[in-house]
This record gives sequence, structure tokens and C-alpha cells, in this order.
Amino acid sequence: MKVVEKIQAKVVPSTIQLAYLGIQTVDLDFNVMTFKDGSVFVKLKNPEAVTKGSSVYIEAYLENMNDLMQVAQMKDIVCRLAGNNAITTVLTITSPMYSRYDRVMLDDQSDSFGAKVFGDFVRAMKFSIIRYVDCHSRVLVDYSHPAHTVTQYDLFQHMKNTYPELDDMLQIVPDKGACVKNQRGAIVMNKTRDVTNGKITGQYVEKAYTIDPDKRYIVVDDLCEGGGTFLGLASVLQESYPQLSRPNLYVSHGLFTNDAIPKLLKAYTNIYVYIMKRSVHEQLTGEEQQRVKVLYLVNA
Repeated sequence: MKVVEKIQAKVVPSTIQLAYLGIQTVDLDFNVMTFKDGSVFVKLKNPEAVTKGSSVYIEAYLENMNDLMQVAQMKDIVCRLAGNNAITTVLTITSPMYSRYDRVMLDDQSDSFGAKVFGDFVRAMKFSIIRYVDCHSRVLVDYSHPAHTVTQYDLFQHMKNTYPELDDMLQIVPDKGACVKNQRGAIVMNKTRDVTNGKITGQYVEKAYTIDPDKRYIVVDDLCEGGGTFLGLASVLQESYPQLSRPNLYVSHGLFTNDAIPKLLKAYTNIYVYIMKRSVHEQLTGEEQQRVKVLYLVNA
């Protein structure tokens, strides 16, 4: 697995000479301070690097709005130092903040449209390009224009390079909404939810195209928080198809709150995660770390 920083920025050199010397990117070194009133202040330690660049790439694992403010200030510094020189700014958001509440759900319209509000903030930073890593909802991408999502399919293919056993597993899609991203499900599940409190009220098999006891199966989804959805799904699968072995689980974003991993490992053979926090991973036992296979750990 690879360990990455929570927020990092790199400059791509603009001159052929630097590229010839083998300098592909230059890390921007920022000092970040938080004042007593909660304000975030950012200072660039190596401003000379910006003048040699044609583009700047900022990758951010956002957990709160202070993180977003840090990113905005980093971009502000870079664009001012670039002056009249055109510089392309690219923001990659590797965390799923505000993407789940992607519409007004209550009839009386008393609930907030979180994805739109967050998307407006992101768009206001005026990056040349914005990328989300397997964004939960296309709605957030649309409101963050110009933005696109690095697809779940591409992440899963990248995961296979490190864990080739994934190539032999049949996929389970956890609900009909997930079919928008993944139409390769051998089994398609579905669920009902109470929109007033977000709780799942039922789960069931929508369609089963391939039931083979000799095959290994893997549930593929973008996000796992507390794990309740996947625990319920595993229970329904066991009841419906007792001849199948315990499935595996893949998620692009592993938040794993409320000690989710020990619970999930009772229902799943292994858990594959594209990106998760290092602090969560370090709380696992040695045996659990062997069964939780991660591609990227974030220093957060």
C-alpha cells in the first residue's frame, strides 16, 4: 500500500530543460496554521517553484470546510505568483464529502440540498479542472462544473494490478442506484429507505444472473461508513443463497466508523479499499490488517 499526505500540491515544470534533467514534478511546501478563532492561514515556503511551472495539481482528502479553505488559499497563492503567466490548476478531491445528500428529499422542502451547496463552494474556487474520486452522486459533479469523476471502474481496474485475485470474482451490486456506475453485477441487490431519518427499512435481491457455488463473489460500492448496509446485504445473501461462500467487499472510500471493520470481517472474507485514513488502519489488529487490503492510506 502507498501512504499519501492529506493535502498535497505539485508543480509540473514548463521548460523542456527541466524535463530533460528528469524533474517531472516539484512538490509545493506549504506551512498551515490555525488561529485561535479557527481561521486557517497558509504560507508557501518555496514560491520560486511556481514560476517554473505550467500547471499545478492539488490533491485533497477533505474532512471539513477548513480543509477546503486551505485548498482555496493554496490556489490563491499559486495564481498570484504565476502573475500574467497562464497556469493550469487541477484539483482532485479524494474524499466523498457532501455527495450523498444529492437532492431535496422531504415533501415540505425543509431539508438542505447539501451536494449543491458544497458544489457551489468548490466551483467558486475556479480551478481549471476539478476531479472527484468515485463521487457518490453525479449531482455533486454537475454542480462543481467544470468537474468530472474518476470512475469506480477505473479504480477497481487499478486495484487489480495489486490484487489480481479480484479479476476472478463475480460482482454484486448493492442497490439499483449503484447500477448507474456498475452494470457488471452477477447479482443485483436493492433496498428501501426512510428518507426522513436515512435508515434502511429493507434489503432484497433484485436480480440474480449467475449463482455459482464454485465462484467467489465481491460486493462493489463507492463508500462504507458504519457498515450497516453491507452487514444487512451479507445476511440477505446468506439466506437467499446458502450454497455460496462468504463474499468479499470492495469500496473506493473506507470511512469505517463505529468499529465497522471487525463487524464486517465476520460477514466478509476480505475487504478491499481504494483509499482510507491511516489512523483508522492503525487501530486494527494484525489479523484484521491482513484481511483489509488497501491501495492508498491517507495521513489523516
